[in-house]
Amino acid sequence: MLLVVGMVFVAASVYFLPSIIAFSRRVKTAAGVFVVNLFLGWTLLGWVIALAWAVSGAAAASEQKAPPAGF
Repeated sequence: MLLVVGMVFVAASVYFLPSIIAFSRRVKTAAGVFVVNLFLGWTLLGWVIALAWAVSGAAAASEQKAPPAGF
């Protein structure tokens, strides 16, 4: 039983990997990534699109490098 629970947890983690990446990077469109991942992630194409969107999306301002002082 514990093995089944562990396998379900691993499968869910892999399935929602694009959403996890988007929320951890604080991508501005993380909610959109989640919706695509939730409804189209079961198709390989939808999962790849969500993953690409999560890693290529603009991160929050706190992660972006600020220009040097004086500019």
